[in-house]
Amino acid sequence: MQLLRQPVPSLVSDLKQAGYTTYSMHPELATNWNRYKIYPYLGFDHSLWLEDFSNADMVHGRVSDRTTYDRLEEIYENRQENEKLFLFDLTMQNHGGYNENDSGHDIRAVNVSSSEADTYLSLMKESDEALKELITYFSGQDEKVLICLYGDHQPKFYDDDFYNGIYQQTEGLTQTDILWNQYKTPFIIWANYDIPEEDNLNISMNYLGVLLLKTAGLEQSAYFHYLEELMKEYPVINANGYMDRDGNFYEWETTSFPEYRILQYYMLKDA
Repeated sequence: MQLLRQPVPSLVSDLKQAGYTTYSMHPELATNWNRYKIYPYLGFDHSLWLEDFSNADMVHGRVSDRTTYDRLEEIYENRQENEKLFLFDLTMQNHGGYNENDSGHDIRAVNVSSSEADTYLSLMKESDEALKELITYFSGQDEKVLICLYGDHQPKFYDDDFYNGIYQQTEGLTQTDILWNQYKTPFIIWANYDIPEEDNLNISMNYLGVLLLKTAGLEQSAYFHYLEELMKEYPVINANGYMDRDGNFYEWETTSFPEYRILQYYMLKDA
């Protein structure tokens, strides 16, 4: 909205330069957050928006995850011979609010009473089933396929009693723990071929592209190489502070990561 006014180096543009055809998919209005302007700056060749999903299956008032996965499979099946694809699918099925459960499932939270949590978990059940279908489809493909699934933020419940009830059940939580826990989201990387396995990996969003390229065995730009080295020392860097490799948390200071700040500015403005 504020920073991107020109083409910028990104994971997308790096893959495009490596010969990938790049797609974005977001079944909402193209004007949201100026995405129709920003996505070409990031390097997307093609973008699909809400109007491209007419007569779509709807869940929770939005285009379902399953519908977008079907479109991914359609693009894959219609690719040119030896064409390499990078597809970014920003789904909306589980977005708030959570006052009404219209998912078709009735999943209940345990040890806490929250209708909002029940609705969200029911939506997650729907997403799990769609993801299973997607993975089953690509498990049967001969071409190497890698899927990265992540959440960009946690659901927002407006009943604070839910959060208080959860915190009271966990002994020893500090205010720092509570703050950081509010910004954790899960991610998985799956492939239909053998890749290194790792569990309980804590990284921040800025490193996800590094991990994705490394797992896929693709060449990284100098900037991503820098991030890979930084990740070894500080695996988590976000708006709340940063964590070193020993699990120690630090608050931001004006002198924190000066080289990283300079590189970010360069990549956004001068690269």
